[in-house]
Amino acid sequence: MVDDLEQAPLRAWKKGDKVWVFNLEIRDEKCNDHLCYVAVQDHSHGCYRPRVGLSEGWVPATITKDFNPQNFQQGNRNTWVQYINDWELWFNARGSMADK
Repeated sequence: MVDDLEQAPLRAWKKGDKVWVFNLEIRDEKCNDHLCYVAVQDHSHGCYRPRVGLSEGWVPATITKDFNPQNFQQGNRNTWVQYINDWELWFNARGSMADK
């Protein structure tokens, strides 16, 4: 399956385009300071226990920089698609809200 993804054609994106991105939180068990964030529907889902949210799944986003697939270099993150999550509410396991 990875081979299929590596060969998938890339398309151009314009700043302001609305997209869906797949969010995947990978916890680093060796780093005690690493906290996963989950998308929640309202503040109560992030503040009170049990914390209920989406740690893996599709979330809406907006492209923040024009993307030209001809300039893409896998080893250079500056050439990747740049976006910001449109989902406003992200909380970690400690009940702290993520800064935008």
